[in-house]
Amino acid sequence: MSGGPPYCIDPDQFLDLSAGQPISPEAGRAAWAQAYERLEQRLAELGAGATLYVVMGLQGAGKSTWVAQQLAQSSPRAIYFCGPLPSRRHRERALAMARCADCRCVAVWLNTPLAVALARNAGRSGTARIAEATIQHVHDSLQAPSLDEGFDEVIEVTAAGDEIGCRLATVADGPALLACDAHAQAHASRQRELAAWASGGVCWVAHLKGRVAGLVVLEHHFFGHGFVPLIAVAPDCRRRGVARALLRCAEQQCRTDRLFTSTNASNTEAQALLLAAGFVPSGCIENLDAGDPEWVYCKHLSGSASAPPHIPPWQP
Repeated sequence: MSGGPPYCIDPDQFLDLSAGQPISPEAGRAAWAQAYERLEQRLAELGAGATLYVVMGLQGAGKSTWVAQQLAQSSPRAIYFCGPLPSRRHRERALAMARCADCRCVAVWLNTPLAVALARNAGRSGTARIAEATIQHVHDSLQAPSLDEGFDEVIEVTAAGDEIGCRLATVADGPALLACDAHAQAHASRQRELAAWASGGVCWVAHLKGRVAGLVVLEHHFFGHGFVPLIAVAPDCRRRGVARALLRCAEQQCRTDRLFTSTNASNTEAQALLLAAGFVPSGCIENLDAGDPEWVYCKHLSGSASAPPHIPPWQP
């Protein structure tokens, strides 16, 4: 994106890639410093109300391609700041600049599998080709972006190209929440619960292609631990990563070191989702639904977001 407009900022814009020589650590640090300086200047020029998109992912994830697709329809008050930015520590500076400028800040995570990124990188030549060890290091340092870092919205771009954003639900989302939850459509008591969850700040929604695609509720009344009493995805949005994104959102918002949820023994699809997301069986409860016990699942979260990340040589 070296020839991109000023509202598209990437450290590569400040590197001399024409010589075909490896980039020194000093040149890399200088490029990042210039990128942050340009970002601060651009935020000041646009003033309050602008939107900063912090675009992150592995080298070869498709960040440049994604941004290029946005530019034709982008608001002139939007800024795209791109880089690997794998951990919370790496994203703090851009977030702080957005807060100081009173700008909205959106995380865009290109969640591309490591094997895909490595294959794309292998097809590059010269200085555009990154050492595989560097890409592996970025992958190992990855912490998925979270609303609790200070982002107003988190958008995950899946390997299939779907853009799944997560944000806190509002009362205005009521009709969309109802459309996602078949049980609520037939039970007034669940409708009241949905309204209470949305107004109480314990419900988050995922949106896909401009519409609410699912919801997750997170409470902290289960023996002092986080508990997900409901996760629901609109029927036509299933099998597209929405449920996994919602579970990840709940994990990030959970205030305790363990997150619990439950599902009926008959719901094998939900059980497969939970196991794939790292939850483990934690007992069952009889006598709730006749002949269909409720299986409890738990995921240990301690250290998942608080461990101090190692700062790699490509960013100060």
